[in-house]
Amino acid sequence: MSKNRSADAPVTAKRSSDAANPEVVEVVSDISKKIDDFMVAVAQLKDLEEKPDRIRDEVANAEREKHARMAEFDRKMIEHEMMTIQNVLQKQNKVAIDIDELKELQALQVREDAESRQIKRTKFESDVDEKVKTELKLKEFQYAKKFAEATAKETSFKTEKEMLYLTISGLKEEIESQKKLTSDLALSSRQ
Repeated sequence: MSKNRSADAPVTAKRSSDAANPEVVEVVSDISKKIDDFMVAVAQLKDLEEKPDRIRDEVANAEREKHARMAEFDRKMIEHEMMTIQNVLQKQNKVAIDIDELKELQALQVREDAESRQIKRTKFESDVDEKVKTELKLKEFQYAKKFAEATAKETSFKTEKEMLYLTISGLKEEIESQKKLTSDLALSSRQ
């Protein structure tokens, strides 16, 4: 009868350990998933860090295209205006204004357009930078939160693991004391 009890004790301890194993596996799996999520978040953060440069390049390309289109538009507009003025002036038998005065007015218009474009560009870049900074801060907070949660789960896992080791150690000591008691009882029953 005492042999059956000592044979049952390790099986019970083993069943207890097996019951905790799925939880440990689940926690380890969860931590692994959180680490993978964190690595994805780091990659996304790096992508966000590169985003302002891409946006600046796009803005610069758009500005170059706009300048080219504006130059072509200005050229065509001047040609059209000159033809119209020449036609009207020919019909009325009149002469156009001074060329220097015309050049001065055209230069003034170009400066005003350039200033206007610069003001719009500066505002656009400022708005883009502000949006990117806001998104970056938000992502940093989200990733910090996820990292803190993963750290907390890891700490919890370590604590649970230590508790399991303590329980196993206690069960081993109990088994050893049961073995000793069984052996003492066997010795005393022989005498």
